[in-house]
Amino acid sequence: MHLVSVVIPVFNAAKTLELTLKSVIQQDTDTEIVVIDGGSTDGSLEIINAHIAHIAAFVSEHDHGVYDAMNKGFIKAKGDFVYFLGADDQLHDATVFSRLLADVEQADLIAGVVHQMPPRHPRIKEWNKPEWNWKLNLRHSLHHQGVMYRRSALPQTPFDIRFKILADYALHLSLFKSGRKVKITDIHIADCGSEGISKNFDIRLYKEEWQLKKEVLPFHWRLFHLIWLPLKFLYKKF
Repeated sequence: MHLVSVVIPVFNAAKTLELTLKSVIQQDTDTEIVVIDGGSTDGSLEIINAHIAHIAAFVSEHDHGVYDAMNKGFIKAKGDFVYFLGADDQLHDATVFSRLLADVEQADLIAGVVHQMPPRHPRIKEWNKPEWNWKLNLRHSLHHQGVMYRRSALPQTPFDIRFKILADYALHLSLFKSGRKVKITDIHIADCGSEGISKNFDIRLYKEEWQLKKEVLPFHWRLFHLIWLPLKFLYKKF
């Protein structure tokens, strides 16, 4: 039986955190919950303490953003597989992990379907289905809440905290380039909130996307993105 570590980064998420925690606690397979709080002041800590018996590791201290918190959680995780769950997101039902683990073979990542809950930006699809192919060079074709990772497949520090919005995309591009094996499934993994810069198409998102693609992609893809990214920004905004 595989142990799944669920890392939950938290900062002032009292409105949604209760549902997030309960969606993990109800899983019908072996899980551990790792909560990394960035110094919440809105009642999140009281919710965490109410469920502390179900939490394997808990830290509350200043951090350098969500990806720094996720790196801290990964260090504490002991599971064979690791899943990073946003504090405003929930696992879809109690059987998500048991179904994902039913036939893992030698997969390094297992990717499934994510439902973007309303209210949504009009340019965001309601259902996000994963792809692991050349299209990853074009756009982030895996939803962060739709991926479970084999712990041994990730680097010691999975997320580059220079990227405040797209460190998960940078990780996936790196894993794709290194030839990691992904199992694509049609399992509905998570229901996600619609907050955050990455879902509102702020200009900072596209500046960061250009920065990471300059570092990762070959010349012909960089040349393409000089044209593609401004057009994508205009399309998403207007």
